[in-house]
Amino acid sequence: MKDGLLNTNRNSRPNISEIQVRIAEYLLCLEPDGALKSVRDLADMFDVSVGTISKAIQDLESMGVVKITHRGHLGSFLEEKSIGGLWQIIQDGPFVIAITIPSNIRFEGMATALKQLLEKNNIPTYFIFIRGSSMRLRALQDNRCNAVVLSRLTAEGECSTKEKIALELPTMSWLTENRVYFRKGVDSYDDGIKVGVDLDSYDHRYMTDIEFQDQSITRVNTNFTQLPRLLYDARIDATIWNAEEPRLTGRQDILSRPVSDSLRAKLAGRDNRATLVIRKDDSSVQRILRDVIDVDILMEIQERVVSGLLLPEY
Repeated sequence: MKDGLLNTNRNSRPNISEIQVRIAEYLLCLEPDGALKSVRDLADMFDVSVGTISKAIQDLESMGVVKITHRGHLGSFLEEKSIGGLWQIIQDGPFVIAITIPSNIRFEGMATALKQLLEKNNIPTYFIFIRGSSMRLRALQDNRCNAVVLSRLTAEGECSTKEKIALELPTMSWLTENRVYFRKGVDSYDDGIKVGVDLDSYDHRYMTDIEFQDQSITRVNTNFTQLPRLLYDARIDATIWNAEEPRLTGRQDILSRPVSDSLRAKLAGRDNRATLVIRKDDSSVQRILRDVIDVDILMEIQERVVSGLLLPEY
């Protein structure tokens, strides 16, 4: 990493040429046992000589990151590939994921699972923890990460035409449910109450606007890490947050209720499903997530962390 950006300067690696990087990207996205384009077609595709293409493929074979078989008139086929090895040629650095601050065990389980699955394939993994979905998405747009973890609701609401959902995870991969929390003695349906809202969170803005749309409320801009303290100190009267938030459960002075039926219908479960969002044109990252992230195994690892059977490690 250099100056906070992913290292995309191929000239910083004198032993790896630009064409080797481009051929590595091509081979990474090729199906196992897939037929390679002819050397001449590849030369036309990358606007280089036939000899340059042949040498680049031979170099990648010599590095041990791919194994190519030649079947006479049938052409050449990708017999084996090292996903981690190809990634190191393409990126020359770790696979960087922007994820929310690990404020609860489910987020820790997500990070643990992603790290285990990627590093099992020899892909070094690095997390940047950023509060607020808008700020995480900006990190992707600014090329400071390869992928960002967002709720399905946020991914639908904030992604531009330059980003896309590369992987969607099952229900409760992000959280179990959201609830309205309020101070004892306060009716959360009353007008005039002070409602805490994290404006950097698309989910929080969206849910607050709909839940309290028929009430006259005072919005108190804060960040989610401060919500419990603001409730304790009566600086806010209510907020919407995760039902698994340990600082808001089990207290006699803090009550909760389900969100309204109208909000629940609009959410349609999109607030509790996690997604991995990437730049739309990043075929290498798309392929790695497709090949490496087994959703069933990821959910199993996450649940083991949540249940205390596995220590979080990320």
